[in-house]
Amino acid sequence: MNATDSQAHDDADDGTSGSGAGAADLRLRMPLAAAFCRGRLGLAADVDDATAVAAGRTAGLRLHRYKRTQALPRVERVIATLRGIGAVDIIDIGSGRGAFLSPLLEALPHLPVCCVAVRADRVDDINAFAAGSAFAVVTASGRAP
Repeated sequence: MNATDSQAHDDADDGTSGSGAGAADLRLRMPLAAAFCRGRLGLAADVDDATAVAAGRTAGLRLHRYKRTQALPRVERVIATLRGIGAVDIIDIGSGRGAFLSPLLEALPHLPVCCVAVRADRVDDINAFAAGSAFAVVTASGRAP
């Protein structure tokens, strides 16, 4: 499999396919993916994770950023440091696609996070996640025009 095939495989295996939904659920960070789906679709807070993710799939939401992957070593070190110093809140500057945010929220779900991203679509995604989330306060803002 070459790099292009691998990317196509990753895109096809983003947890949005219909037939393998149960297997894909095992690879998703379900609480995070469900929070995004609830916020993006305007679902009630009491909608369970599986129902929210299924609704997200039906609506065509891309859930690939919530796939469970091996955390980057630098991300693991930062999370360990935050635990060690007893962080009470954090600013995630350059939140981007969530390579740090997802593992952080999974490891420290009660830590308030303020995210700063430049791209409007990333800010919208983070705010959708925050709107549907039972996690600690997560806010996002973009660069001023």
